Amino acid sequence: MADASNSARVLALIGLATIAGGVHSLVVPVHLERESGGFTIPGENEAGQSEDASRPAPSGSAEDSANDPSAADAPSAGASDETNAAQAAGAAEPAGKISLDLASRLHEKFLAGEPILFLDARNPEDFNAGHIEGALNMPHARLSGGDGLDEMALYASPGDGTLLVVYCTGGECEASEDAAILLEAAGYDNIAIMADGYDAWHDAGLPVEEPAPGAGESP
Repeated sequence: MADASNSARVLALIGLATIAGGVHSLVVPVHLERESGGFTIPGENEAGQSEDASRPAPSGSAEDSANDPSAADAPSAGASDETNAAQAAGAAEPAGKISLDLASRLHEKFLAGEPILFLDARNPEDFNAGHIEGALNMPHARLSGGDGLDEMALYASPGDGTLLVVYCTGGECEASEDAAILLEAAGYDNIAIMADGYDAWHDAGLPVEEPAPGAGESP
């Protein structure tokens, strides 16, 4: 009888745990982990050099090169100091994430017309209160609803190499990760997440768009 009683108790506990787990999954949204890989900065190759730097530099004759033993060890004449600094700035971040410094450099490229987009994964209220200059509002709800992807198609096509820099508030915020997962599912494969987020960007005095003082106030 004791064994039967213990078995019944174990089954009851398993049943309660199953019910509790189901309730928890309804109350607490499941966060999917993104298998983040690398990303490619437009205009640069996989080694982190500019495309011009990867091309052979003009040189003298083959005989001159052969007579100069230091030629083989010399760095490429077109190596980009800015690129190397940008790569070093992002090296400390986890794969697929970038530092504030590298994000700032990418934003300069974006403003110069490079195929880069900044996507704000926060809710519309936070976005309207202030966002990175030129960013598009692409929270999870817009992307999963479809209208966000429709707007994305106006600026970039899946697989076209455009670098998507996604951000939220930073810290423990998971909105940028969730948005990146949906973007990857839609075929966008060049994505970097700004680790520090909007708060750090704003505090650093980097370019933002905010409502004019007094905007929205009733007369």
